[in-house]
Amino acid sequence: MRLFSQKGEEIATVKLGTILPGETEKRYVRVDTPGEAGTVAVVSTSGLSSLSKAASEFRARKAISFRTWDVTGVNLTSPGITLSFVKKDGIWSATSPASLKVNGGAVEDTLQTLADLEVVSFDAAKGVTPQSLGLDPPRTKIEIQLGPPASQVRALVLGSATGTSNVVYARAQGRPVFSVSASILDRIKGGATLYAERAPALNPSTATTPSATKK
Repeated sequence: MRLFSQKGEEIATVKLGTILPGETEKRYVRVDTPGEAGTVAVVSTSGLSSLSKAASEFRARKAISFRTWDVTGVNLTSPGITLSFVKKDGIWSATSPASLKVNGGAVEDTLQTLADLEVVSFDAAKGVTPQSLGLDPPRTKIEIQLGPPASQVRALVLGSATGTSNVVYARAQGRPVFSVSASILDRIKGGATLYAERAPALNPSTATTPSATKK
């Protein structure tokens, strides 16, 4: 195993040796770091089980990675639907439609659903063009704006159904086409109504009725 810093500099090499005679749960390792003498040690083999996994097992299962509390804006676009929300001083408001009085809890629910959204299948469209999958141009697009100190945008494009029940093709920056649960589309198909502030329910105990008049 070779370990690198964020700058790409190699910081250590770990070499795995043989199992200890009579102790199958332990094996020798040697750790080398630049400019220092190598260190030989004995480690537990149980902590090395992940090294035998296929490379695909190390892929991030989240469709897009972000922290909900870092979000300062979200755009949801689909045929006939455009929803845009911004958060300022902890309060959500709408820029599209601008007249919408926003239920902030509904926006937060959508963000949490997106943060929890997992990949159903990796490399879901080998040899097939994004155009034929409804991904280019995007049929549905979600953009998440992250605030300071580093303003960034996370985008998720959703396309047509995969043929598997309740699963659609998806694409995110730097990743091959994958698939996710189509249930995420419910957070967009609901339109502005899903995010509208609801009037408080009338309390029967405080309700008044017209009084009868005496003749």
